Amino acid sequence: MLALAIYPIFVPVAIVRAQQVPRADTLVVSSGWQPEVFNPFGGSPCWGTWLMYPSLYMYSFVSDELLPYLAESYQWVDTYTLEVKIRKEAKWSDGTPITADDVKYTLEAGKRLGAPWAGVWDYLESVKVVDSKTVRLVTSPAKLNTFTFLQILYYPPIVPKHRWEALERQYGTKLPTDFTDRNPVAIVTGGPYRLRDFSEGETALYERDDNWWGKDIFGLPAPKYILHKKYASNEIAAAEFEKGDLDLASHFFVNIWEMWTVKGKARGTYLKNPPYYLGSDHALLVINWKEPLISSDLRRAIAFAIDYNRLTGVAQCGYSVKSSPSMVKWGMYEKWIDKDLVEKYGYYYDPNKAKQILDAAGIKDTNGNGIREIHGKDLRLKIEVPMGWTDWMDMCNIISENLKAIGIDVKPEFPDFSVWADKIGRGDFDMVIFWSVGGGIDHPWNIYRFTLDPRLSRPWGGNLAGYTKTDAITLIDQAAKLNPEKDF
Repeated sequence: MLALAIYPIFVPVAIVRAQQVPRADTLVVSSGWQPEVFNPFGGSPCWGTWLMYPSLYMYSFVSDELLPYLAESYQWVDTYTLEVKIRKEAKWSDGTPITADDVKYTLEAGKRLGAPWAGVWDYLESVKVVDSKTVRLVTSPAKLNTFTFLQILYYPPIVPKHRWEALERQYGTKLPTDFTDRNPVAIVTGGPYRLRDFSEGETALYERDDNWWGKDIFGLPAPKYILHKKYASNEIAAAEFEKGDLDLASHFFVNIWEMWTVKGKARGTYLKNPPYYLGSDHALLVINWKEPLISSDLRRAIAFAIDYNRLTGVAQCGYSVKSSPSMVKWGMYEKWIDKDLVEKYGYYYDPNKAKQILDAAGIKDTNGNGIREIHGKDLRLKIEVPMGWTDWMDMCNIISENLKAIGIDVKPEFPDFSVWADKIGRGDFDMVIFWSVGGGIDHPWNIYRFTLDPRLSRPWGGNLAGYTKTDAITLIDQAAKLNPEKDF
């Protein structure tokens, strides 16, 4: 969301220490994550870290295409080898050329250090430097996964070998955890912005690099400064957005359209009409793969019992649409949806059908207390999301009401995020709402692997439900071998 309003002359000095920057030149953005770490090898680098490090390509979630960035082109040399050409203009902020050695180092160091992109080595066999501006990414018959292999082009961000190699010698395997990279002067960048200042837990200020190597190719981005602010709640962020002190918000705002239809504010969303926003990923109702929830009849009944229009229209304020039961995203990815299978196996809101499924499965209320029994016990469950995630909390309350209406007692609980994530990792839950993988060049393969591959480890690796059946593995692995440029 972009706010167009009259701004104060300067960004308040308290949030950027002693440095004042002109408000008219500053884009203020928000998130719920604290600005603390700017080390790309770390698990949770600050928002904006990626502004400082270029990827080979960028991926457009609007057009489903790869856009050249640090690289100018790529080509398949053979079935297992992707050759990438780096732009001759590309250089680091200290004047050092960006080369194939930087790409090789980034990928190999990520593997050694367990960086967020270490997983690419599930599909990558080796990285070969052909010359200073040419690098080859090599897979193998055993690792071939063409869709996911292509993701290496837009993730990870490339880092300068000449700086990080020395840091790796200094910190060793503790580089991702012990090095925060908070000194703006020491950071060597290759993107259009550099870190200027930060206030721990509150703000990070990025300044445009007017000598950026890409300015003659792409032009310079408009904001001279980008200020990232952390807000403690959606409500506080909404108030700042309404006042004009926040320009681009990633928070959930209730009834966002009232900003312009009722209050007459110059505010907007990506889409003028509902659902107002581009979809990112699915919100999944994750049902743990354990007794008694392992029952397919119980799961299917739950699917028919939920009022999806209330979830999207009330809890999500009309910002979402019901997902396809296939889990394939709408829009450009709809070509992958088999409508006949959705018609045959899909689900929709029909509480009477949910009751019929449970009755037929023998999951009934035999003692008259209003709660159905399974295996001789009352069907009492919990559904959990983190405290403060107000839209998801509302979703939990609606789901609880829906399931109680068919005889399943569901109690919403809202622990702190760390407690919630830990419980998911240990499999200590009944139901949670969780995000999924979004679109990408490997969608929808990615979401089937994320949800159905028992080889993955929850919560961050996937398989959140702890699914143990191996039926889907063969299909997941067969699909991974297909080449999007040849087989479709």
